[in-house]
Amino acid sequence: MEETSREAAVDLLSDILRHREQLIQTDALKNVQVNALFDSELEARFIEALRRARTEDLAVSLTKELVNGKPGYFLGIGDRAYFIEPQVKLGPEEGISIRSKADFVFRSARVQDAVKPIAVFADGFLYHRDRIGRDMAQRMAIAQSGRYHVWSLTWKDVENRFSSQGDYFKNYLDPAMAPGGNNFGQFLKEFDLNGYRTFHQGDSFGWLIRFLLNPDEEPSWQLYAFVQGLINLDARRFATPEAVEEWSKKLAEIVPVEMLDVMQDVECPCLYGLTESEEEGSGASLSLFAEVEQAAVRSRELAGMRLAGFFDDQPEYRTREGFESIWNGYLRLYNLFQLLPHAFFITQEGLSAGAYEGLRLREAVFPGEEAEEVETDVWSDVRDVTNPNLHGLLDRLKGSDWPAPEAGFELVDDKGEIVATAELAWAELKISFLLEEELLYRKAFEEAGWQVFPLSEVLADPDSIISLHQG
Repeated sequence: MEETSREAAVDLLSDILRHREQLIQTDALKNVQVNALFDSELEARFIEALRRARTEDLAVSLTKELVNGKPGYFLGIGDRAYFIEPQVKLGPEEGISIRSKADFVFRSARVQDAVKPIAVFADGFLYHRDRIGRDMAQRMAIAQSGRYHVWSLTWKDVENRFSSQGDYFKNYLDPAMAPGGNNFGQFLKEFDLNGYRTFHQGDSFGWLIRFLLNPDEEPSWQLYAFVQGLINLDARRFATPEAVEEWSKKLAEIVPVEMLDVMQDVECPCLYGLTESEEEGSGASLSLFAEVEQAAVRSRELAGMRLAGFFDDQPEYRTREGFESIWNGYLRLYNLFQLLPHAFFITQEGLSAGAYEGLRLREAVFPGEEAEEVETDVWSDVRDVTNPNLHGLLDRLKGSDWPAPEAGFELVDDKGEIVATAELAWAELKISFLLEEELLYRKAFEEAGWQVFPLSEVLADPDSIISLHQG
């Protein structure tokens, strides 16, 4: 327990106290039955499933590691490495408009990798079937922040790694279900995505492993999501103004006004689609509204596409056969479509509960503007986590065309172990600014080929430092 942080302990005790009315006295631990659908057990299974992802062709190592002051993991997969932090609170402090607690956050262990952190949620059906709308509002808030990816895994996604769960999810990405599915192969060819012909057959856990193994593939994932949106268009069905008006009326009945404004903010002419699916006997259904500017099809402009996924999850449907299959498919669908700027996923009960109130939507990010926007965010993030007495120095560095530093940098050795820290660091430049209490790490940085400067000296004479790198 000596490695458990005060915050982690408080969170654990708070969870226990919130459920104190449900506690039952027992004479011995052997009498306690663990429900495998409880999230804590699912999280443990997820970690074991990660460990078992190793194959003859894929090297995977998973070791316990102290991450942000609490027990976590270090994952090596292929030639990539990640720190895994469990139970991470996310909210406005991280630029996320709706608060949540991710079961795990994956962060690249290599600071030179421009990889967004991935917030992973592991959902047990018995608990999460009654809060699907709230879950999706929280996850959209994470993706819409533009700072994180988000990934939803269910019990069956994880358990499928140990024993086959059969056809446990409704596959809404199957081209055979889409109005324009016959064009699927041609789109893949035109978009240079021939390696994605069987991608729609994969499950969410397998996708996560693939993404971790090669996050640089993200642009191809985005194009694939774009193609999936294109095959849901139905030019014949929505060929007349009357048909488009009916499409718009149905959309307005289910989409919150903020999302509706984005859906309607398009440069016409546009193409439209509506795919509706219902699992027989469950009563529940999923509808996918698709809209794309015609010019965006030719230019492959991701921001020119609008998608709205609506899940009718009324209480009377949740215990019926087939409902869990739709839920699994719904979460899986968002795992892919989150990569598009304007993909909104909502549920009937989420609307009734006002779950999407306060959700902040990101503005369209167009090619050529994205790098500048991200850079601005990075400098803002550094200011948010540093002492105000450093802000003047940060402004000077930014004004002199320095790249944004990493605050609270951790130097990792060949074994993935943290050997030194720096208040501010530039990994590509191999420059570090150390607080007085960090100067004992000076030798470790210098042996790794870094230039080291005491932060007190930098603050006293910033001009001598700024000249080290300009432009």
